Amino acid sequence: MNSARKIISNQRNATRSTGPKTLSGKSKSALNAATHGLSGKFNLDEKTKKQHRELAKLFAGSHTTNSEIMMLAEAAAEAHIMVLRVKEARRRAWESSSESSVITGRGSLAILNDPVEARLFLRDSGFSASDLRKIMPGQFKEPFETDIERQAAILKEASKTLTKLLRYERKAINQRDRAFDKIEMLRDGTH
Repeated sequence: MNSARKIISNQRNATRSTGPKTLSGKSKSALNAATHGLSGKFNLDEKTKKQHRELAKLFAGSHTTNSEIMMLAEAAAEAHIMVLRVKEARRRAWESSSESSVITGRGSLAILNDPVEARLFLRDSGFSASDLRKIMPGQFKEPFETDIERQAAILKEASKTLTKLLRYERKAINQRDRAFDKIEMLRDGTH
């Protein structure tokens, strides 16, 4: 059982940690879980609905009048669209990784991620970049020596996101393939 002192302490701490207070903070925190939009409910815009219908008809083949096959074909089409979405998210992950400050900030002051801020800092400090490099060598990230080194750094940066995306892609491929298998069984007349 908790003591009265501990209960009061917990209540006081709870009043301090209630999340963001400002409108911009609330809107930013609302997007915390929406990094790529792959885990949420499957929503289709008009263009994607048309693509979904066409894929379902293609997957059903000549059996579009069979409601069970069409239901499976629609599930396969939905899973296939998810595979395409994951591929697009993977492309964006590569792109954003190569443009991240971890990659673009090499050769600049580590304490200043923004190159403009780094230039202003250098100007205001009165030191040249080479002087600051001598005074504070630990604050500079060395530039990439080769393109291979740069590509390896991009891969390391992207791998965190790519690993997460792989789970969504596997799930969608498995769902699509199971639907294809069931469609094939129904076409052959074996349940």
